[in-house]
Amino acid sequence: MSKTFFNLIVAGMMVFFASCNKSDPTDESYVVIEETIDNSLVIKAYNIKNSNSNIVSVKMTIASSKGNQVEYSAKYENDGFELHLPVVPDEYLLPVSEHILSEDIPLNSDIQAKTVSVSIAAYNSEEACIGDFTFKDDKRTIKFVYADRSFTEKGISKYGDIVFDCSYKKGWNIVYWSNEGMNRTTQKSSNESFKCHYLPNFLIKNVNENFTIELLEAENMKPYSVFKNGNITMYQYLLYLCALNVKI
Repeated sequence: MSKTFFNLIVAGMMVFFASCNKSDPTDESYVVIEETIDNSLVIKAYNIKNSNSNIVSVKMTIASSKGNQVEYSAKYENDGFELHLPVVPDEYLLPVSEHILSEDIPLNSDIQAKTVSVSIAAYNSEEACIGDFTFKDDKRTIKFVYADRSFTEKGISKYGDIVFDCSYKKGWNIVYWSNEGMNRTTQKSSNESFKCHYLPNFLIKNVNENFTIELLEAENMKPYSVFKNGNITMYQYLLYLCALNVKI
């Protein structure tokens, strides 16, 4: 084997491994989640899908039962952000038994365990919320849940037949939803490759006679192009709200 041919093989291998490296922010959209020893979490999202130039900041807000709220924020730059989620104060957590649809909770190892599930929203220069971010791959969606202790949720829910296989630890936990939320687990899979997507808020322009809904994007008043002609059925709209964890 000639020295020139050998050098070409080595150079080709270097290019191949460099293309597989997901730590370079110049690559396609991806998410890096780092857990720290003090139970906090760092979420890094690069090259966010469906990004919007009106986004200037990213926020995660938690409200307490007493009306107080705590807010964690980060700048939105170069179609991405780095958001630090510290330890959540106890007053912002609720016992699992007091959560909405608590009757849907399967076998729980500690009914006194307290948690909070959060979402991350996009804000414009006027401090108005214009949308949300979702984290997903081809099969699963990520949800972020903070717990005040270690406990488990196992089994099938009483209503809805949702299958739980969750083992929470104290601090931030990543819960993986699949099958449109019907399967939920904290078990990490191999070869994960999640991407962050921006989902804008929408206004209802009109409800047609055949019960389809015409949506307008709240930020720039353009039809929501994901659905054909900007029209969706009532059922699709409810599914959209559920995907954003909107209370209805």
